[in-house]
Amino acid sequence: MRLASLLLFFACLSTVNITAQDLHFRDKPLPCVNKKLGIVVHLVQNQQGETNISEVQLAQQLAFINDAFAPICLSFEFCEVREIENWQFDTVDSMAVWDELLISYNVPSRINLYYTTSIAFAEDICGFATQGALLHPDTTAGIIIQKSCVVEGMADLAHQLGHWFGLNNTFEGDELVVRTDCEITGDSICDTPADNFIIDQPVQSYVDFFSDTCRYINQEQDREGQFYCPDVGNYMSNYALNQAPLFFIDCRCGFTADQYRRIAANCVTSRAGG
Repeated sequence: MRLASLLLFFACLSTVNITAQDLHFRDKPLPCVNKKLGIVVHLVQNQQGETNISEVQLAQQLAFINDAFAPICLSFEFCEVREIENWQFDTVDSMAVWDELLISYNVPSRINLYYTTSIAFAEDICGFATQGALLHPDTTAGIIIQKSCVVEGMADLAHQLGHWFGLNNTFEGDELVVRTDCEITGDSICDTPADNFIIDQPVQSYVDFFSDTCRYINQEQDREGQFYCPDVGNYMSNYALNQAPLFFIDCRCGFTADQYRRIAANCVTSRAGG
């Protein structure tokens, strides 16, 4: 193992990787889209007729996303909260069921947000969003969040809204650590470090959640032999450990400047953002 690579690995271990939250302060100016978008919340009842989501939890979710998108003057309101009495939709176990749910209950010209007990068809068990829905307003689209992930401080709704606005996961593709290929692979955004996370691998193999800093501990290297050192604090990463109701730890805390610029550009060019 080369000495330079070894030193880089230990430098990553000793670094507090929660950096995304600071980028929009350091890298000014950011565009201001000055938009407020309406969200219709759909709470799916279980067999007992309960939604198991409280008004307090919804208020926490709204406050979180408004804080997350505030740097580009983008905000949200829950313009309506509806309950779906058909308990069979409380478990969404296939894309076919998801499509049926959207077709049956979506409200036009709004972001449609669904809360269900189980999501069995998505790689990320906490949520799913129609990718780039903002750019395709005529498409039947929505966001779904698993109820067990509705915990104060969990970033899943911000993550899924990122997808709705057209952002990719930071761990897409096979980006090099030096980021010379950042425009054509990974998340196609160049101020997000290469991220080697794989959905099927336990998230504990990447991050020490029980340190105070969400310390990245994985020792994998890219195809050029460079150690990965991703930003575990990025909203579009997957570095969260949800063991509700016992505990949860979410390292994610911000977007980067270029992610904000991508969201703002998509808002401006889309009819849904106007």
